[in-house]
Amino acid sequence: MTHPTYQGQGFGKAVVSKALKHAWSSGCHHVLMQSGRADPRVHAFYQQLGFQGGLRVGYVAMQQPE
Repeated sequence: MTHPTYQGQGFGKAVVSKALKHAWSSGCHHVLMQSGRADPRVHAFYQQLGFQGGLRVGYVAMQQPE
């Protein structure tokens, strides 16, 4: 997550793009990104970088207070 002061300046895009470029050049076949945010802007950000939503289903177990 990019600090709000620096959002919209391309820092997040640069970091994710560099990480993906490194993954592809290292022989990685796919990258899984999970987001707990329901914000459509977050999902649009990752989609513009090539991520596709809805290809996997995830489940989370959380410890319940006794």
